[in-house]
Amino acid sequence: MVPAHKSEPAFYLLPLSEVPPRLLTICRHLAERLSRRCLDWPGLADTASESTASTTEKTGIFFPPDNYLDHIANVSSWLAWTCDNVSTRYFISGECAGGHRFAKELYCGKEWCSVCGADRSPAHLRRVARWLPKIMQMSSMGYFIFTLPLQVRYRYRTQESLASLGRDIDKLLKSFGYLRSLRRWHWFGETGEEYHPHLNVLVDGGFIPLSKLDEIKAAYAQLLGVSVADVNYHYRTSPGRMLHTLSYMTRATFLDYHWDDYWAHEVKGFRNMVVSGRGLWQMPPAWTLSQVEGKYQAELEGIDLEAIASLVQKKCPVCGQPVVWKQVLPFGLLKLVDKECYGAGYYRIVERAPPARLSWTIRERLRILKEKTDIMLRASSQEARLIEKQRHDSVFYQLPLVTSAAETPELAEDAWQGLPEAS
Repeated sequence: MVPAHKSEPAFYLLPLSEVPPRLLTICRHLAERLSRRCLDWPGLADTASESTASTTEKTGIFFPPDNYLDHIANVSSWLAWTCDNVSTRYFISGECAGGHRFAKELYCGKEWCSVCGADRSPAHLRRVARWLPKIMQMSSMGYFIFTLPLQVRYRYRTQESLASLGRDIDKLLKSFGYLRSLRRWHWFGETGEEYHPHLNVLVDGGFIPLSKLDEIKAAYAQLLGVSVADVNYHYRTSPGRMLHTLSYMTRATFLDYHWDDYWAHEVKGFRNMVVSGRGLWQMPPAWTLSQVEGKYQAELEGIDLEAIASLVQKKCPVCGQPVVWKQVLPFGLLKLVDKECYGAGYYRIVERAPPARLSWTIRERLRILKEKTDIMLRASSQEARLIEKQRHDSVFYQLPLVTSAAETPELAEDAWQGLPEAS
């Protein structure tokens, strides 16, 4: 039945506790895509005059800044530009002072790219290689996961807020004795589609009692201003499990920018691999890749992870000298040279050695043979020119040669009859 009064639709405000979770997710996505204009909807007019922050506090929905649509217009082309939809690939050449030459393929690095977002993709392996020398300094690895509760996630929808929270968590861990750490955000969970940020942190650590973990949870909850916050902790002691944890931590989770197109634009340029404890990462390795055993050896198949780690740090894997990356070139040129593939899009250009110098005896024989060949060629050329001259000078070059007209009078007579008459 159609209502009699159509001028104002029926909208109602419900407490967040009474809103179904799926409907709340849909409302968040709609609000973010439609920007602040959703404040003009009937039923939300009482919040339209308030600031964005207070509106967000009341509704639990994040409203992007005023220039949100302009921001999207400026970077929409960047959003869609990924490795899987470009026709030309490129690489950059590099060389060290020792003369060793290398090549590095260029990738977009976006998590939603079907090339860069895949597990064990070149972009993923480069992130692993960047931190590999650091985790190899850990004899025992602690792995923290700090999850943002649902009711406070709207506060952390900008680069500045997430970077600030990361620094605060780093200070929190240092207060518990973890002086150096590696941290990286995952934007979505295992199922994706809903913004679910959680901070992964690697530290030097082993088993910790529950009482200490409870203290860390309480300090984190106080930092967020909530009563309860979730902090997970695991520790690794074998090289294989440490390497696998690093690979898991550096994987891509934002596999489709349509899950959250606002955050896809906002995250551009965000520094998502942060090293804490500068000056404390100069210790010798506690283990090597040769100690990786069992199923974890699959992490090393087909790649030279140590060579990649050296090149990521701009060091030559052959001599250790700095590598200077130079000119960007089309990838087709790389197919024309001999190369050794390290994996993750890195190559060493193989230099062709010059031929060995011949002995004096062989070189002398070759010289004499060349001189004799030249003499024979000159003699043959002179003989050929002489024969050709004789053929052109002879009037009877097309007739059988005779020694005397008296011996064959018939042939001689026929020959003279064939000549033109004198005028």
